[in-house]
Amino acid sequence: MKRFFPQLVFLSVALWVGGGVFLTAVVGPTVFSRELSEVITRHQAGLVAQAILSRYFVLQLILAAIAFIGSFRARAWGWKWSSLALPLAAGLLLLVLGSGLILQPRMREWNEIRYSPSRSKVEQEEARVRFGQWHGIAQLGNLLVLSGALLLGWQQGFSSGRDGSKPD
Repeated sequence: MKRFFPQLVFLSVALWVGGGVFLTAVVGPTVFSRELSEVITRHQAGLVAQAILSRYFVLQLILAAIAFIGSFRARAWGWKWSSLALPLAAGLLLLVLGSGLILQPRMREWNEIRYSPSRSKVEQEEARVRFGQWHGIAQLGNLLVLSGALLLGWQQGFSSGRDGSKPD
């Protein structure tokens, strides 16, 4: 366990960063691309993005939990990990939870109001503005999580050896 788990943590952080970059740089722009806008409406593209993000949240949560557990147990298992690993991993886990449990549901709600034909134009416009504000916050959170996960991976993967443990 002492040798396996550091590698698992490093792998989870690598998947986390890679998945986040792929989602941000490829999936998001593709879903809202000019090519797809000729086939589906912006509302439908938003629904596709919501479906992808809800699944990505589960993946992020699992990967953040692995990083947190590894950071929490690092000293007990004799790993030479930075003392910043635990607060960083805890902060990242909280950001992921906040995004998935608070931001995403609110954005989904405002997106529904924004495109609902049964809502007034004023309600739709207010929902559009609110969605935009929270989308900006979500993008900032995404940048913080990606940066923090990259820092955690760099710190643990490169500063103390690939597996994060003491050399034999």
